Amino acid sequence: MPQANKTGESYEEQIRDMVRLEKEQGLDKARQLTKYQGVTQLTRSQAMEILETIWPDAPATDKVAAAILCSSYGLNPLANHVFLIPFKDKTGRKTWARVWGIKAKRLLASRTGGYSYLDMTPRLMTEAEQIKVWGAVDKANLCFLTWLKDTKTGAEAYGYGKWPANQEPYGTDKGNSKANMASIRSESQAIDRLRPAEMPTGFAITDEQYIEGESRVVDVSTGEITEPETGTEPSATAVEPPTSPTTEPTSVIAPEEAKQPTKPKRDPATLKTITALQKALFEDFKLQPKTQLDELNLKSWSELTLTPAEAYQQIQATR
Repeated sequence: MPQANKTGESYEEQIRDMVRLEKEQGLDKARQLTKYQGVTQLTRSQAMEILETIWPDAPATDKVAAAILCSSYGLNPLANHVFLIPFKDKTGRKTWARVWGIKAKRLLASRTGGYSYLDMTPRLMTEAEQIKVWGAVDKANLCFLTWLKDTKTGAEAYGYGKWPANQEPYGTDKGNSKANMASIRSESQAIDRLRPAEMPTGFAITDEQYIEGESRVVDVSTGEITEPETGTEPSATAVEPPTSPTTEPTSVIAPEEAKQPTKPKRDPATLKTITALQKALFEDFKLQPKTQLDELNLKSWSELTLTPAEAYQQIQATR
């Protein structure tokens, strides 16, 4: 049997993850992050370097939250533990979801002691079990049960998960299924109940094996990814302008438009965060994320030593 390290990955899984990273991020970025492959305890700055490399366009607040999660709980984005996913919510507004994988949740649960799965769970609930739990049979959803037992204390916990019977989840072409999604939901709830003190909050949960390096539609309450409708998938590099939810950012700027001088009526002193700076640069100068970094001579936002106001004024002075 291949040995698994403390990130929960075997040697073969680490190799597979590096191949995936190279395919999604390019050879240079993959080589840059090789030093962190298999690292079991990242510092916050190391986690930020990984997050900035993989998701440079994600809001700074989300990257900081993910970095804190990784450094505090011994998780590593390169081990498919944590993801930042661009998506559109139900109103069409573009935003980002902070998601961590079910494999990471199992890893955290196992660190404080062993636990076992009882009664062949996760499995489909019987009608009798549904009536016992909810008082009725739910025919609109596929309902799963997970029953866990702490092998040291004997404590037991149940989790229940549902998935719409008429809705196909994302990744069915790769083996995903409605049963798998209902199973993941039930297992996630059972782990939360068995290990409530060990589970971080503020991150949705998903089955990491079906995540790709693309924008998808995400259920922010659960983290599950669904296949977007045609024409609704957000750009992975577009910055959301601070306007109405239906406003679409301009991704291509005509040469004559780019040459026109702009005189935005903005007080740079109001820009207190990198996210606010990114939005202001897009709204006022139509600069996409990569162009913003290029103009500030940065490889990632973690290298910024100026205040957001100073960075804005530096770019403004060239206009």
